[in-house]
Amino acid sequence: MIPIGRGQRELIIGDRSTGKTTIGVDTMINQARINKAAEAAGEKGFRPIYNIYVAIGQKQSSIARVIGVLEEAGAMPYTIVVVAAASDSASNQYLAPFAGAAFGEWFMDNGMDALIIYDDFVETRRRLSSGVAHSETSVRPRSVSRRRVLSP
Repeated sequence: MIPIGRGQRELIIGDRSTGKTTIGVDTMINQARINKAAEAAGEKGFRPIYNIYVAIGQKQSSIARVIGVLEEAGAMPYTIVVVAAASDSASNQYLAPFAGAAFGEWFMDNGMDALIIYDDFVETRRRLSSGVAHSETSVRPRSVSRRRVLSP
């Protein structure tokens, strides 16, 4: 694993049961420990990083297990959990990543930092795109502009 800094992205891919969720959960727990230690030490200028865990298309028992681990480790005061379980509608599963991003944007707009973890996003995309083939409306935009806007 390569350590990443603020504003960067990391994609964790792998076969089933290889520990991808565990890596994300351990990262959230570690970040909460760092936040608590810095607050206890009274570090000036320290900005805590808040966690946003977006669980998409998973069984409710798996999501409950992750939340239990986060509660046990004391990471929940720094964590928001967005859930669109496998039993939820396809539209809820489609909107869940956007809800997680909206939370992240709120932190950004208020000068705070956040870590967003999208869990089981690939499986959900596969499910949604197979459903789109059977519907008349597409999840993808009808046209994509190729213009690029350059900042000064």
